[in-house]
Amino acid sequence: MKKIPNLRDATYWTKPKLYVIVDNSLLGNSLLEDIVFMIINGGADIIQYRDKASPDDIFSENAERIKRLADKFFIPFIINDRIHIAKEISASGVHLGKDDMDLRDARKKYGKKIIIGSTARNIADIRNAENTGADYCGVGSIFPPSTKQAPVIGAGFLKEAAGLSGLPLAAIGGINTENITEVLTAGCNAVCVSSAIMESANPEEYTYNLKSVINGFSSRR
Repeated sequence: MKKIPNLRDATYWTKPKLYVIVDNSLLGNSLLEDIVFMIINGGADIIQYRDKASPDDIFSENAERIKRLADKFFIPFIINDRIHIAKEISASGVHLGKDDMDLRDARKKYGKKIIIGSTARNIADIRNAENTGADYCGVGSIFPPSTKQAPVIGAGFLKEAAGLSGLPLAAIGGINTENITEVLTAGCNAVCVSSAIMESANPEEYTYNLKSVINGFSSRR
């Protein structure tokens, strides 16, 4: 029987994954379910929902709508920041950024079952994530992002981090079809993409093109 993959299973990360962040601020005139369906159809492996502006009730309603689609296609669903909502709707996990809830506190309050991702910009951040119970690290920004201000650390750091960390590493920040090969070559377990997909003329096709590069890279390894 097919199940939603467990991100804590090391074998899941054997081949790089496409991790798509659905950012509510980038929806424009598109309907949430339409975008999510196109992303899934294009080949996304993991979906995260990020919305820094909406109140909890709206956020929770939107998250449940995404989760229904993600569950239908057996895709892990991660919520950005709001761990209490991730727990309430039984999402696969939560991603905690630098200004979000402390990871150690989150693990203590919500237990070991929920997947927790952490943001890392240097080796100290990665070590802290390892020591405080993170299940994976989002490493970036690799390139200048268009969705927020963040330090750019480059693909060189990603290569260094991949050689030092035992955690799955998800590269993030300014990644698109033109530079994804550089990121994959540097070494990562997942590639996180948001604005390049959501601002494209055809999100499904763009997702498919990214996934095709990942699949081609994996087949050559």
